[in-house]
Amino acid sequence: KTLEKLGFSDKAQEIAEYVVKTAPNAMHRQKNLGDIAHKNEDYEMATKSYKNAVKIGKFSIFKDISTYSGLAKSLSKTDVPTAALSVARDIRKVFRNDTHANFESYTTESIVYSDAGHEADAIKSIGMASNQLTLLGADISSREIFDLAEANFVAGNNEEGLRLVTENIANFCDDTEIIHTAESIFKQFDVEKEGAIIISDVKQEIADLNNQGTSFFNDGNIEKALDLFRSSVEKMPQNKTMNGNYAQSLILFMQKNGTTEKQLYECKQILIRLNKIDPYYKKYKSLLKLYQQLLTQPVSQ
Repeated sequence: KTLEKLGFSDKAQEIAEYVVKTAPNAMHRQKNLGDIAHKNEDYEMATKSYKNAVKIGKFSIFKDISTYSGLAKSLSKTDVPTAALSVARDIRKVFRNDTHANFESYTTESIVYSDAGHEADAIKSIGMASNQLTLLGADISSREIFDLAEANFVAGNNEEGLRLVTENIANFCDDTEIIHTAESIFKQFDVEKEGAIIISDVKQEIADLNNQGTSFFNDGNIEKALDLFRSSVEKMPQNKTMNGNYAQSLILFMQKNGTTEKQLYECKQILIRLNKIDPYYKKYKSLLKLYQQLLTQPVSQ
């Protein structure tokens, strides 16, 4: 992975191939080689490695949805659309009653249909994936958002693809790996110029929001700070900085005006989400301590 990040993808694949030869029955090593080979557009090697990973992990509790989607996408690139579609649909069978699997299955289906020139079917599958996205709600991962964005780009819907990638950047602007992935997607679909502007604009918007909120805090206007960060979290529900500031402003508001059951519940939900986004977030423990102190105070009706 270090070699990949440094741009030595060919060397990374060479090492991954050697590692697989030393332990050919290691499912995760086979998948890793498939991932690297796919990025390098070595679809024959990717298909071979993903097939091995699927076979090895058939009865394993550690089998991974993305192995199947990777295999389907690699088969699609080697002009085997029927087999690719079959694998994409198998995701829903192998991982039954799993909304994440359904989502991945439909996004992968869409890409296979697009590769085969079946635009109407691709759009239909994107619609099915979007329905699963709604069901997942806050449980959707950044990888899944990128997958849906990729499906839209492949289908020619660049506007929606850009919107989805922008959403990820806004939620995880401090995560260098997320930004790197976004840049790779922009490059893959020839929207590097627009992408660079998006990244710059989103980072500036978040910095401006934080500065405005800090100004409200310094002026003692906790209500305005609370309104600002509450509305920001509605737009960027997984942005840990915005969630942290939202929790802090709500705690300060309750310290100043007293607590209500509704506000305590609201604060609890923010802290739960914040801990889920990043269990090691620097402000989390201090915010939790302040919240727990508020629980000892009389509650207003």
